[in-house]
Amino acid sequence: WIVVSGPGPVQFDDPSQTNTLAEFNVPGDYVLQLSAYDGQYTATSNMTVHVLQNQVPIVSAGTNRVITATNTTLQGTVVSEDGLPSHITNFLWSVVFAPENNPAYAHILSPTSLTTGVNFDKTGTYVFSLTADDTWSSSTTNVTICVQAPSLILTPPYGAAPTNTGYTVSARLLDNNNQPLTNVLVDFSVAGVSGDGKTGSGLTGSNGIAFFSYTNDSGNSGRETISAWTDTNSYVAATPVYAEWG
Repeated sequence: WIVVSGPGPVQFDDPSQTNTLAEFNVPGDYVLQLSAYDGQYTATSNMTVHVLQNQVPIVSAGTNRVITATNTTLQGTVVSEDGLPSHITNFLWSVVFAPENNPAYAHILSPTSLTTGVNFDKTGTYVFSLTADDTWSSSTTNVTICVQAPSLILTPPYGAAPTNTGYTVSARLLDNNNQPLTNVLVDFSVAGVSGDGKTGSGLTGSNGIAFFSYTNDSGNSGRETISAWTDTNSYVAATPVYAEWG
């Protein structure tokens, strides 16, 4: 066996054997020639070998983002993959960084899928890595997700009303961009002179506001505390406000 042409050297295991191993270090097209000599005549035959070089699979883990929910989707995409060596690419999501350096705060639902959901137990900054492996080579890329709690604002901060009348407060739920969060259930409770145990709930409207109205039918005068909170997607409590009855 000899090399007629090619972009690089070829190492034959035993060039004097009809069946032998050939090692190529440079991709490209090679022409190899096998010759046979019986002491009088020589015969030759050529073969062309197209050598491919496996390329590292490249993936994207998506764009960095800020969310106010306790779950989101990790959306990976394949940037380039040549199908070598066996048209199989394995994917793996993992937690690189989490609040308090505790990766257990993030729960990746399907870590070997290119696209998967993830749940969060705590607000803060998370870094996820996506690795692509074709069994010969691999690459890794990261994405950062910042989980922030929305804000719940209860108003008015202080109000006065005669006993045996109604009183209304509003709670406005905003995301980290100060945009209203709609159709979210907000719970309310009252503690004070009108009698503990008064509760209510309401859904936020298009402006992110939920309302709560109640009546002090106890006849008692004095101050009481009104609280509001939501635990839809993430737990958020508003700063309590006060009502003065008298």
